[in-house]
Amino acid sequence: MSQSGIFFDNTGPGGVIQYLTGDVGGPIHPALGNVNILGGVNITATGTPLAHTLTLDLASTITVQQLNIDSMAGFTGSQSSQIQDAIQTVGAVPAALISLDVADGQMLTVKAYINGFKSTKDQCLGGEIFATFYRPTGGNVTMAGLEVSNVVTTSSADLDAVVSVGTQTARINVVGVNLETWNWVTTYSYMYLISEL
Repeated sequence: MSQSGIFFDNTGPGGVIQYLTGDVGGPIHPALGNVNILGGVNITATGTPLAHTLTLDLASTITVQQLNIDSMAGFTGSQSSQIQDAIQTVGAVPAALISLDVADGQMLTVKAYINGFKSTKDQCLGGEIFATFYRPTGGNVTMAGLEVSNVVTTSSADLDAVVSVGTQTARINVVGVNLETWNWVTTYSYMYLISEL
């Protein structure tokens, strides 16, 4: 639907009536004073009548693609996805902004863009991080070498890639600053090797 021209005004006995309009199909008259906007796959539509607002919430998964790779390549499949997520931290305790399960016999690469903003809006962090994780058959999740990161910050806030053997997860942690509240958001992508032959 286009941004401009979404509403169409018409004058009736009670005053101006607003209709929703789409890119095609013409005006949509409100039935009994209501215009129902329904969500769809990964979309939730929430109306707040007294505030005269409509909120459309998109699921955090932006794209998902699963490929069936020819068995001649040495494995049977791969999965990639791009996701956005957010958390808030208080203090300098590391917190998992991203946590991904790594199953027995799988490997995983993660690339994340991360923004951190102090709640008082006077300090910030912007960065990217890339890390590779794997879990040998019968073993524990392990990070391959060190992460590669590029961080620009006005404070001591930081980010890091780690593993959690207890939960067999690969994690990208953010670390705030002692006695400070930070808001963090990430857009990240990952790719799994699903299973070996």
